[in-house]
Amino acid sequence: MFYRMREPEYASEAAAMRFNPADFAEQGVRLPGVMCPACGEWWGGRERQDLWVAAGKASVGNWPAVLPLAGWPVFCDKLRAKLGAPASVQFEPGDYLSPPRIMITGSQVSDVMHIFGVLTLIRGRVTQALARAGITGYAAPRLHAVASGRAAKVPDDGIHALLVHGAAWRVGQSEATVTDCSLCGRRWFPDQFDLTVDTSRWDGSDLFTLDRTSSVVMATARVKDLFDRMAFTNIVFMPVPDSPRFG
Repeated sequence: MFYRMREPEYASEAAAMRFNPADFAEQGVRLPGVMCPACGEWWGGRERQDLWVAAGKASVGNWPAVLPLAGWPVFCDKLRAKLGAPASVQFEPGDYLSPPRIMITGSQVSDVMHIFGVLTLIRGRVTQALARAGITGYAAPRLHAVASGRAAKVPDDGIHALLVHGAAWRVGQSEATVTDCSLCGRRWFPDQFDLTVDTSRWDGSDLFTLDRTSSVVMATARVKDLFDRMAFTNIVFMPVPDSPRFG
């Protein structure tokens, strides 16, 4: 049995803010998007956060928000040279190179926090529990966090990013079916309610994404059982049954 990890359904916007008292103080260095002459779309990629682990925190200069598609390969070659990164490091439009700075806006900090569907934050006690349990498929770097407001407080155990790098594909999906434009490589997530995992194309990680889509995070029963046992707050695990569809 697999589960989709996601934020709860909040009763109101005020409730969402109360359970997620965090925001970006700075969003970090982000690569430009590309404009495709074939599909006519601006593409910003998956907004991957996990490259900081490999590429480091270096700020390597300024660039425009959008590049023509033809200029992207040259840009990537120059960026690898500046970072001293090997050719095996592959960039995508919209990737983040450096971690954000986080602003805590409340005194009651949930164990898990969700920032605009872009980044999942976890407290240090969650990081420690994951490590003790031997959970696989993620990295959890500690972020610089500051308190904003008289009542706000950064928890002593710190704020970490949950960066999931385990991977799997859904049944019936492939690189070809999720690629919306063959020229620029822009992707989408077709049939979004079908989360059936093709276990033959799952890397075995406890935490993993589907079809190279960072916004869809899946977990094994080991992760769910750990979170239930520790009573970690502000996270739900939606079961993915044998039937390919659920609400």
